[in-house]
Amino acid sequence: MEVLICEFKKALEDLDKLSSSLDSDSFVIDVLELCKKLNIPVKTFNTSGENSEFANTRIIYSKDQDTIYVNNNLSIKQFRFYVACGLGLRFLFNEDGQIEANEFNDKIKLCMTFARNVLMPKRLLKKAIHRYKVPADPILLSKVFGVENDVALDMLENENDLAPSL
Repeated sequence: MEVLICEFKKALEDLDKLSSSLDSDSFVIDVLELCKKLNIPVKTFNTSGENSEFANTRIIYSKDQDTIYVNNNLSIKQFRFYVACGLGLRFLFNEDGQIEANEFNDKIKLCMTFARNVLMPKRLLKKAIHRYKVPADPILLSKVFGVENDVALDMLENENDLAPSL
């Protein structure tokens, strides 16, 4: 497990460096541009008709194709979050994987923690709190970072703990 935590932190550092090099004054991390720079294609899949068995699937990562497939029925905030989860599947586990709605095993929890840290890196979280000069408000920060309220709340609750205890 110690190796996985080191990989977690290293991958986050590398992605944070890459995302900080993207031209943007915004706090919103462009995960599609990040994937593009990493040469990781992001494609959507339809969950109607022939693909209805994937209705609860949020994301699929294919190691062979090194591609992240995202359910096209997600909101933009969910889409961004699950693309970042796909990066977690790729960098932490480097194996085929998928995330279903309401599925929360340890691997998925780790990918979700990874995604929160990609979308709200600590350096930007501190900068946003300082810029807006308000107590750490998850609703305000969710708007600033373009994430769901629960993502911002989780980041604030675990601000000093980037890697979860495994």
